[in-house]
Amino acid sequence: MIDLVFSKLSSYLCKRFSGMSLIANNTITDGPTSNGDFDVINVDHEDPKEADDLSPSVRLRSIEGRVSSRSTTVKESSRPSSGDGFTSRQQLPHDSTLPSTRYLNLRVSLSVAFLFRIALLLFSVWQDTTRWPDGQLRFTDVDYDVFTDAARALVSGEDIYNARPTYRYSPLIAALVAPGHWLFRNRLIRQSPSVNPKTFFDPPLNVLDTQRTPMHTSTHGLTSIEDALSRIWGKLVFIIADLICAWLQYNIIIIEAMPETIRESSEGIPFPSAKLSQLAVLLVSFAWLFNPVTAVVSVRGNAEAVLGVCVLACLALILRRRLFLAGLFFGLCIHLKLYPVIYAPAIYLWLSQWSCKPSGSIYSRLCCLIPSRAHFAFALGTLLSLGLFTTMGYLYFGGMVFLHQAYLYHFTRIDMKHNFAPHFYPFYLLSGLQWKMLDMKTVTGLLNYGTTRDLLFRQLSALMGMHEPTVQDNLTTWIITQCALNADVVERVFNIISTLQSLVLIPGLSFKLCGQLGLCWFAVTYAFVTFNKVCTSQYFLWSLVLLPIALAQVKVPSNRLVIPTVVEMLLMWLAPQALWLASAYTLEMRTPSSQLMARWVWILVWCSSLVFLLFNIILLRRLIKWRKLSANLTTADPLKEPDSHEVADKKTP
Repeated sequence: MIDLVFSKLSSYLCKRFSGMSLIANNTITDGPTSNGDFDVINVDHEDPKEADDLSPSVRLRSIEGRVSSRSTTVKESSRPSSGDGFTSRQQLPHDSTLPSTRYLNLRVSLSVAFLFRIALLLFSVWQDTTRWPDGQLRFTDVDYDVFTDAARALVSGEDIYNARPTYRYSPLIAALVAPGHWLFRNRLIRQSPSVNPKTFFDPPLNVLDTQRTPMHTSTHGLTSIEDALSRIWGKLVFIIADLICAWLQYNIIIIEAMPETIRESSEGIPFPSAKLSQLAVLLVSFAWLFNPVTAVVSVRGNAEAVLGVCVLACLALILRRRLFLAGLFFGLCIHLKLYPVIYAPAIYLWLSQWSCKPSGSIYSRLCCLIPSRAHFAFALGTLLSLGLFTTMGYLYFGGMVFLHQAYLYHFTRIDMKHNFAPHFYPFYLLSGLQWKMLDMKTVTGLLNYGTTRDLLFRQLSALMGMHEPTVQDNLTTWIITQCALNADVVERVFNIISTLQSLVLIPGLSFKLCGQLGLCWFAVTYAFVTFNKVCTSQYFLWSLVLLPIALAQVKVPSNRLVIPTVVEMLLMWLAPQALWLASAYTLEMRTPSSQLMARWVWILVWCSSLVFLLFNIILLRRLIKWRKLSANLTTADPLKEPDSHEVADKKTP
């Protein structure tokens, strides 16, 4: 019995000590060597048959001796590394009995993050039940109710867009939430008239099938636990997608640190150095896994993490030169939401740089913009995927109804509430002015111009909290009146100006940053969300899902301390949001009884949006500026600190 215990203990210690290596029976040290900053140490293993004949005490001493010698000996006979902190899979011996610790720290972070999100999920159930503290505040987002209703309609065979008119997403989102209701289909009471009831696998709506009777369902007979599981199923799916995003972020950081020759290899992702692996885990944990914004958005029931998985998978496949598969994921991204199309210029330019090496002349650079085989492979996958999913949605989910709800609606969407963008206030004033104009159109035709002008100015001043017109305000009154008479034209011009900002920024940032694709995608997304006329909390995940990848390619200047700089940038991003949320909560939940105070609260919300816009511009400018410094000081080791004279040379014009 004692021998068995010692045998198990020695086996455990052997595995634990061997786990210090990065792959099986190899380890990469962090000390500098002749090949760079990393080297490979081979560990000799004893014969298993001879090991069985040794006593437990001898085996333990043998293990201790091997561990001590491993930390002090570097064998010159080992395979030289690539000089970039990576080891190849092909040239390393394999031993399935020794575990790899490549994902050890990442697994711990994922486990803790999963428990953190489960705790938030339990809190969301409690908060939705109690509505603490005022009986009105819910934790779950209203979008999750929309997903749930659409999923329930999908299971029952109804048209999801008619059952929930506010469902303006791809049917795939409803299909992900539907299993939570479909798993309990045997306990549902189905009532169907003379026609055969449709099942979950039948087309919910065929454009040629106009005579359909929906299937009525009820949850009679479901236990409280089953009902709760059916309600939180979608949140569990989004939480899992959240964790998959973290795993993809880690791998993309490793891939982008690899040299080009290893990226194009058909083998799997090589094993990084311990330093690079720890950096990747730290960035993923800090910027995504334990970011309260990302955790809360997923637990509240937003499906942005699902789209994040598709975006990250597309990016990883592009970096690994799997262009057709990357195109398939890119088409799926555009099908789920339209915004990933902003990555198209960066992808095109990146593929041009990879397939063509310009000599430096303008003519050579222009020739590289000609589409190559890589462009066609990616475009083929994109068109195939996007066309397939869109055609299926068109045929099975209502034709033009599907196209309008999933795509066309978002081109004309105007959100005057729950919107961080400063555009909401001008749109609010214009909508109020248009409503007043409709209310007054039968009266103004009977009045002279001066009376009509005064009435319109009174309506505008009531909206904006301005004073009554005086003799000195004749010019201002006339300008505002002309704007009021042409409110529709003003709204169209404002929409065009808002769109032009993105049309200029997206190509400009793509040209500037296309060499670092992950950083480029983040900057383009961040600028698009910042200057978009609609900006909500779930939009933040579009850029936050790329934040760890971008941070891996940014170096804080040597004249700045890292921790104070990080704290400063966090405050610059979070403080305007806190101010906006506090003022918006006052406006919606604690509306002042005084009309004058209510106007000032509106202005406070708008000022908070302006401050948020300003700080976002500053943060984006810093990101691009610090990226230039880190890109020009890149060495074989992506973690090597630049020398002082290199920094001085960089600052010297």
